[in-house]
This record gives sequence, C-alpha cells and structure tokens, in this order.
Amino acid sequence: TLKQIIINNNAKNKDLWQALTYKIIKQPNKSHNKDKYVVSISFNKHLIKTTYTSKNNGCIGVDINQDHLAVSNLDNKGNLLNIYTYEYDLNGNKHQNNNSISLAVKDLMQLAVKLNKAIVIEKLDFSAKKKTLKAGINKSKNKSKNKQLSSFAYSKIIELIRARAEDNFIEVREINPAYTSMIGNIKYSERSRIDVHHGAAVCIGRKGLFNIYSEDLKLIKEYKEKRISVKNIQIKSVNLP
Repeated sequence: TLKQIIINNNAKNKDLWQALTYKIIKQPNKSHNKDKYVVSISFNKHLIKTTYTSKNNGCIGVDINQDHLAVSNLDNKGNLLNIYTYEYDLNGNKHQNNNSISLAVKDLMQLAVKLNKAIVIEKLDFSAKKKTLKAGINKSKNKSKNKQLSSFAYSKIIELIRARAEDNFIEVREINPAYTSMIGNIKYSERSRIDVHHGAAVCIGRKGLFNIYSEDLKLIKEYKEKRISVKNIQIKSVNLP
C-alpha cells in the first residue's frame, strides 16, 4: 500500500497525489549503548487512489439480485467477453448471510484484479431496485425469492463491494439504475443468448463506459409503443364476431 502511494506521488497526475506524515522516533538501545531511530510514516487509507481507472481496459458490469451477482466482462468497446455468476444465500441468520455475501464479493474482486478492470454498479436506490425485482421480466418463478433481497442486504452488498474495491485499488463507478433490466432484456439478452440478469449487467457496464442514456430512452419509448400497438391489435381481434 505504501509502495503504491509513493508511486502515485511520483506520477504526473496530481489527482493521485496523497500526503504522507513522517515521524522520527528515538528508541534507546542499552545493550549497544547507542540510540536507535525509527521512521514512522502514516497516511489516510480512504484517500488512496485507484490505478484501475482506464477505460482502455473495458469494465465489469454487476447486477445485484436476490441470490446472486450477475457479472459481465466487457471490452473497451462495450462488447461482451464473458459472464459470471457469484451466488449467495440470504436465508440464514445475519452472520450466515453476511458471510455468504462476503464470499461472493471476494470472487468478484479476484476477477477484477485478474482482469485489471473497474467495476460498474447501480447507484444505491433500493426502492428502484425493488420495483425492478417485481417487474415481470425479472420475476422469479419462485415468488418467495423476491422477498429475500432486503434493503439491509442490498445496502450491505454495495457497501462491501465499495470497501473491498478500495482495499484492492479497484475503481467502482456508479450509474443511474433507470431501465437497466428492461434494456438488458430487450437489447442484450436475446442477442447474446444470456439471461435477463446478465443482460442487465451488460447494460450497467456499458453505461459505465459510455453516455448512452438518451439512446436508451429512445429504445424504451419504441418498445413501449410497440407493446401498446400489439395489445390494441389483440383486443380488436378478441372483439371480432
């Protein structure tokens, strides 16, 4: 950690610079009749800057679900390279749930370090996430699973991702969660032959790489208009004699 700070302080990017506090401590050494001097260096851990910020590496998109993290590995052009699933069980007691979450986040961090890529997640907004989980495209066949992801668990997962990422010098980018599951479903799932959760992870990752919000709004508008049109046709056909 100290080595990385020294490297950052010698870099041209001033945003990476961080203050170090030096203190010389005198320690008497009676056995050798000579005093010993120790240099103590202190710093604020939370100020350490990540070195994994380049978009040239692509990113890792993460969609948080009831019982797993759906993870997408994207290149710097937003193309999907691989998908991963890191499961956790929230049906135990508080200690068991926290341990299960920790193991899943640990696997995520190992992947990020291995690939040297930033992690992209949705901004903390449980009310929005709850609506997403209840949406038809994201609803599990087992309805009880929709009750497993509590506000506490959701916040804990995001908090742990942030903390472990900081420990490993991994950048975490947070994006607007609007329509990520819907866009993932209609734009990426079928094309890449992946489930809606990993489709959402692709959408989240691409939002972290590019400013595509306006493009997404246009897509959603077209999708809604298409569904309304199909619904009207079905209603008319039912009323035919």
